[in-house]
Amino acid sequence: MDPTVARSFIGSFTQHKPIAPDAIDPVGGKPVLVQIDDALRLDLTDLDAKITSSGVRFLLLSHMRGHLCDMDRLMRICDTADVTVIEDCAHTMGARWNGRRSGSFGKVACFSTQTYKHINSGEGGFLTTGNTDVAARATILSGSYMMYDRHGADPATEAFATARYQMPNCSARMDVLCAAILCAQLARRLQKAGATARRIPCNTAHHYASQIWGAVSIPLLNMVDQTVARAAQSVNKGAGIGMLASPAVRLAGVFDPALEQAGLGALWLRDAARELADKGAALLLVACSEFSLTASKLSATLPVIDTIDVLADAIHDHSQMKSS
Repeated sequence: MDPTVARSFIGSFTQHKPIAPDAIDPVGGKPVLVQIDDALRLDLTDLDAKITSSGVRFLLLSHMRGHLCDMDRLMRICDTADVTVIEDCAHTMGARWNGRRSGSFGKVACFSTQTYKHINSGEGGFLTTGNTDVAARATILSGSYMMYDRHGADPATEAFATARYQMPNCSARMDVLCAAILCAQLARRLQKAGATARRIPCNTAHHYASQIWGAVSIPLLNMVDQTVARAAQSVNKGAGIGMLASPAVRLAGVFDPALEQAGLGALWLRDAARELADKGAALLLVACSEFSLTASKLSATLPVIDTIDVLADAIHDHSQMKSS
């Protein structure tokens, strides 16, 4: 890797040590530290000088303790020198500079949701970007090597043409418990921002739907309930429903209450769809988003309902209702 092209730098203030160089060195970059001013914000005069003297290409900017530096001046400096800005906004979630939110200036914004941050899920975090290449790379890096083209927040499939062959799969996704804790807090903020409904495009995460539902007053487009309702329209009462889902969906009993209320029973096997049909299934539910990739290739002659398709229809219907 060209050390000049790869070179990065950071302006940061923390209680113990500069954290961000730990993220720079493993990818072959070289940290170049920038001073802070008396207000513990980035010293923009030193920033300008370091760009000239070191030839850096990236600024990893950590906004600390709710304080933003002069972002207009910072972006002028970086844009003039063709320096890419990456914002660490864990301490400035919701802060603004001249009416513009932190995280909306750079190419990428990173938000930690670790214990001491504004939104706390114990561990984990998320990033935002308007760049399709960055979004594709981050998706593959997080471990979404199969379902990248079905993720509602990701760019079009063609954006992954290069990323999926170049990026390692680190399986860096947060666990579902942390995600559930985070979702409830994000739901409150989404409602405050004007959202009129919520959706959870993960079957297993519906185990926590009641906690998330209880956090806000806007409706949840419940993928599990709506899928079971659609299944109930397709088969007779008492019919067995073949479940193609992860062990976690079964162990958590995600579909059990809805199926019981509809007078249906779940049939579980570790084998193929054909064996579920032989066991007496009247219909197959694809109840794991990763299995959605294979839904169109199932060998069984049974009707198939994919929970992701049901959710997509619900989102479409809700948006049409709100726009009419």
